[in-house]
Amino acid sequence: MIRKKDIPVICADLLARKALDPHTEASQKVRALFGKEIILRDGSINRKKLANLVFGNKNNLENLNSIVHPEVLQMIKDKINVLVKEGYRLIILDIPLLFEAKLDKLCDKTVVVYSPHKQIEERLKKRNGYSDQEIQKRIASQMDIEKKKTRADFVIDNSGTLEETRKQVKDLIGLLVARYSRTRRS
Repeated sequence: MIRKKDIPVICADLLARKALDPHTEASQKVRALFGKEIILRDGSINRKKLANLVFGNKNNLENLNSIVHPEVLQMIKDKINVLVKEGYRLIILDIPLLFEAKLDKLCDKTVVVYSPHKQIEERLKKRNGYSDQEIQKRIASQMDIEKKKTRADFVIDNSGTLEETRKQVKDLIGLLVARYSRTRRS
């Protein structure tokens, strides 16, 4: 929906995956830290094994984040610079750990998409096949959603229907486009 409006979206999760591509410096550091048992035959990182090592172990998670987050931050900054040079004035950063990684400093405005815990659990089970324990570890590793909501400039309530969520997103995009006058400089 956002991309249809010619608004670029930078997705931190995709950049984190790229940062851990085989043969990257970050991938080599992660391998050295967690061992060769997390490496698949093709040289890529077994994300499920890595997740089992970091979620539920604060020290391991902090160590992983200390490797990956600086790489992702640099990639985000590089992409923003390119987009600004291309004339974009409104750029969406899709960063699940925005506040935890202190990346909100990159943003003029922040948005939190909220869903009740039960709904999040159901979606993670259905979409990712996570167990209850895996879900709880992942949720526990993040900032409390209520705290995120108080820090955000805007909150999208994702607990209703898809159409209700789309309307909220459409209204917010309209507000942001109006604020920044155009998605691109003319």
